[in-house]
Amino acid sequence: MFQRIFALFAFGIALMLWACSEQNPSASDLTQSEPGTGVTSLAKRGSTPFAAEVDLSGPIVNLATCLSRTPNSLQFSGCELNGPVRGDLVGTAVAFLTGFQKPVTNNLSGDGKAGGLITLRVTWRGISGTFEGSFKGKWKAGVFTGKTKARGTGGFEGMKMRATVQEQGAPPGTTVFTINGRIVKGEGGGDDDDHDDDDEDDGKRNNGRN
Repeated sequence: MFQRIFALFAFGIALMLWACSEQNPSASDLTQSEPGTGVTSLAKRGSTPFAAEVDLSGPIVNLATCLSRTPNSLQFSGCELNGPVRGDLVGTAVAFLTGFQKPVTNNLSGDGKAGGLITLRVTWRGISGTFEGSFKGKWKAGVFTGKTKARGTGGFEGMKMRATVQEQGAPPGTTVFTINGRIVKGEGGGDDDDHDDDDEDDGKRNNGRN
């Protein structure tokens, strides 16, 4: 009799575990609202989309030394901006901007090019860490559009971030940016991988043309 009760009890526990396993998502099924743990929350060679807002509308930290003017443009040389990050990523950002822009005054276009370094110290899906990387793009009528890529450290070790960058607001822009992209595993191949060496070579070729 005792053995029969024990067998029924064990069978009931097995059914409960099976039901729970059916209800709980696998790593590849996680959505943005469901927490993961480090790189294990990403499917093998998979990626997870994200959207965030980076607000760099505060004053330039080193304005006196990084900004210069020519008759036709503003020149930025390592201008430091920082501010909050909101959305799927929550934390702070620091960016160093280098490039040029024609002012949106005196019948000039507001067009230009820029690039630089960016660090995002953020929390994403319950994970805290840092994404360190670069960005590049163009101003059109004072509004910046570009791309960014970064590698993760801390809780984001083994991850990469790839995203598009779009400045908000009508010309001449607001220095508040939306970033939309994907966080992927750092190793392996596939469409989400980006090669830093290729970008450096492109930069050298572009500089040679200027």
